[in-house]
Amino acid sequence: MIYDQMKEDRNSARRSGDKLTRDRLTTFVGEIETATKNGIEPDDAHIISRLKKEIQCLDENYRLTRQDEFKDEAVFLNKYMPQMASESDVRATVQRVINASDVPTIGAIMKTLKTEYGTLLDGRIASVIVKEELETIFGRTVSGLCPCKAK
Repeated sequence: MIYDQMKEDRNSARRSGDKLTRDRLTTFVGEIETATKNGIEPDDAHIISRLKKEIQCLDENYRLTRQDEFKDEAVFLNKYMPQMASESDVRATVQRVINASDVPTIGAIMKTLKTEYGTLLDGRIASVIVKEELETIFGRTVSGLCPCKAK
């Protein structure tokens, strides 16, 4: 579990005197502990969601200020992100769902992807892949494609 790994790494940093790692993890783990007290279970899905938001915020702060501390912290937190679903895996799943469906729709395919990959799915990349695969089959842009006219 990611949360357990972060707590273990924080404690190791405390023992070794690594103040930067200790401080970064103490802040993040503290936020999770507060959420836990408010009834939110610190499962991997929740931790990944929080990591994504925090990394996005840090990236935005770096973009605006060009202060390396934001970039460094984002890189640090990225170490705790599990490997996202690969493009080839997502594409293979999309093709499988399309082939198994009478009238494939973007929504139905995305729902299947979210079920299979959960938080390991990058929704923006998945959406592009779904549209590409449907365009390959139907030979036209599918953004406004009505399911009743798909075949």
